Amino acid sequence: MLLASSSKSQQDSSLVYTNILNDIRKTNMFSSIQEMASSPARDSYYKSHILSIATHKHIRIDILRNSMYRQNYFDYGQDLARITGGLYLYNYNKSQDNININQNKQTELINLLYSKDSSSDNILINVDNTCSDLILEFLTNDTISSVTIQLQKWSLILSPSNILTNTTYYRSYIFSNILPGQWRLIISSLPIKFTFDLRVSCYSKFHCFSRVYVNNDNVIHPGLIEFEGNLIQNQNALLITTCDDNSINITNMSVTMVDEINGNKLGNSFQSIYNSENDRWITNLTNIPSNPFRFKFSFNNQQIQRLSYLLYQPSLIDVEIIQVNTTSKQNILVNYRIHNYNKKSVEINLIAKNIGTYMTTKDYKLKANATQDDYINLKSEGNQKDMIVLTITTSTGDWNYDVYSL
Repeated sequence: MLLASSSKSQQDSSLVYTNILNDIRKTNMFSSIQEMASSPARDSYYKSHILSIATHKHIRIDILRNSMYRQNYFDYGQDLARITGGLYLYNYNKSQDNININQNKQTELINLLYSKDSSSDNILINVDNTCSDLILEFLTNDTISSVTIQLQKWSLILSPSNILTNTTYYRSYIFSNILPGQWRLIISSLPIKFTFDLRVSCYSKFHCFSRVYVNNDNVIHPGLIEFEGNLIQNQNALLITTCDDNSINITNMSVTMVDEINGNKLGNSFQSIYNSENDRWITNLTNIPSNPFRFKFSFNNQQIQRLSYLLYQPSLIDVEIIQVNTTSKQNILVNYRIHNYNKKSVEINLIAKNIGTYMTTKDYKLKANATQDDYINLKSEGNQKDMIVLTITTSTGDWNYDVYSL
């Protein structure tokens, strides 16, 4: 994990994305970075580029918000944390909080839970026999002075081997040499109750990573092309997964798309096919849902389960397939509408990209439940079928918005 360097104090603190971009470029694959944000960002135009790099390098981005502004609608990079499987610490205090997370080992994501109640007794954590240590990270907006965390399996009760971080709003625990099986989370904070987000991960020698591809009928750019996070709802795609631990004999694999908030299953599970020539698993995905989702991977009849850090968003849609007439010198006009379903104003960044070289970006500010119509001009690149993908993200981390063709 790359921690935000002290030299950043000499930089413009409002260049949140510039600082993240500089760090993520020099960060190794399959790792994470922590970035401190002291002022609202004024360089969000780098967001899409950062997400592309983070997706390709499988990097998580944790945002530590150290700011005097109390409003939550300013952009501190929280959308990056949400999409990459990172954490957004809204109440980080640079002078008081010491964030200590083991940086030397790659972690595998088991689960992400949002807005859970501390009085709940139905949070179950499945640990497989490839996991050596289990890490629990709690994030809350409530002030907690005292809390006890334990895991229970039958009559066996475990306390954490170590408390990695103990701050008012963020706490992380490690359970070393944990036995495999299903464990129940026990939280004791009486008489105080609180809500929290929870990231569950483990240290494991079993690592897998996936990339998403689509079949391209474009005659200029034929074959499979990689879509870095840009899955298109109601369309098909290929998920190609590679695992790097030969000591684990993987006999079968399946993939399920699960809801971002509750982890509920969206649609059918997909059985993967092993390609021995390239030593990888190929999953044919159909009917991509409109909800934001993560991939849940199951190996060896669900004995090993993993969750993708990367979140795939529903706002990435295929606007239309266009047959370009090469005898015409006119550009192709693509009309679209952006709809903000939120009960508050949001700032939205839109990126329009085709399979070739065309890309443009636009920024909008929409009031509550408002729409805005606009268009782009696509320049002809030859006799081809072309796919136009409109990608939208918002500065506040809300996802209740959409874009569609007119």
